Amino acid sequence: MMQHKRVKTYVNQLTEIDQALSKKLEEVDKASLLVSGILNGDDKFNFEPLNKLRTEERTRMLSVIRKETSSNVPLKKLKSKKEKKPKSKDGLSTFETTLQMLNDGKGVEQIAKERELTVGTIEGHLAKAVEARNVSIYKFMNDEVVTEIANAIAQLPNEFSSKDLYSALNGKFGYGQLRAVMAHVKQLKS
Repeated sequence: MMQHKRVKTYVNQLTEIDQALSKKLEEVDKASLLVSGILNGDDKFNFEPLNKLRTEERTRMLSVIRKETSSNVPLKKLKSKKEKKPKSKDGLSTFETTLQMLNDGKGVEQIAKERELTVGTIEGHLAKAVEARNVSIYKFMNDEVVTEIANAIAQLPNEFSSKDLYSALNGKFGYGQLRAVMAHVKQLKS
């Protein structure tokens, strides 16, 4: 199971169940040994042979399980570490390149198309730029959209996430736009 995606939690839970069951079986075996010892009049109890037998059974069972599963489970492909994208030819980061293209008069969709990125990614870059006070939000968003999102922000409690805002606006705007307006409103308050 460890060779498949997203099963670590599942395997941990199965291990906990296995350990709990093993512990209960051990307790039942000890209780049985105690009862038969009491009925026979024994006053000394040695659980060591019982523990040894239980360990041997468990080891045998686990080896059989490992044999059966190891041949049937395909090996997980090893992922290579994600490499950082190199800076562009002019030495700018992806964020800086987006900002430069916006300053050159290009729109969000045009930047996304030329850079072969999603509009959401470009809007995310621009939201960071608004937060860093590198660009005015009105350079890439119109007043009506900013006002609508800002009004929705005003209706939410003080502690809210972009997901809360997205839900409040019924998914009408992308997360990049929402984050940009959130940064803009935060700047206006400070």
